[in-house]
Parts: sequence; structure tokens; C-alpha cells
Amino acid sequence: MTSQDEFKTRNAQDEDDCFLTIHQAAELLQLAPGSLYHFVSQRRIPFTKLSLRCLRFSRRALLDWAHSLSQEPNPKSQQKASGKISSSASNAKCKEKK
Repeated sequence: MTSQDEFKTRNAQDEDDCFLTIHQAAELLQLAPGSLYHFVSQRRIPFTKLSLRCLRFSRRALLDWAHSLSQEPNPKSQQKASGKISSSASNAKCKEKK
């Protein structure tokens, strides 16, 4: 591995570990900065407080946090989407209940 390759690898690792401002973090997560401030006030999002008014967000921690919020699809909704549960059968059940 050449020194240039090592530099590129180290640079890519540094990019994952960098700190972001509120606006950079909002852009990364595609959220409004106000939403991030709200999450910070509720301590729902990982952040670093450098001083009284200076917040920073670890890029890696934000991505890990966002991935941790992912939910697996509901098997019942997959069955419905694939047509295994017909809408006419569910409508008939609803009419029977009435």
C-alpha cells in the first residue's frame, strides 16, 4: 500500500469520525435544525456539548442512531401487500361485524 493509499484510507476514516454542526447534522439526517434541538432537549439523539451554546454531533454516532431506529416490516402488512389477504375478504369481515 502506498503512502497515498494510506492517506486516502485514513481520510475516509476521519470523515466517519468527524463532528458536525447543527446545520450539517440536520442536512445529513434530512431534518430541520429545530427538530434536532428538540431531540437534544429530550436527550433522544447523541450529541456533544462543547460549551454552554456549542453543540456538535459525531457523524458516526448519528448514522448509528438513525439505523437503530429502523423497524422491520410487519409480516401481516407484507402479506396484504403481496395479495395473500384479499381486500374483498377483509371487507366482508367488516360488514359481518356491523
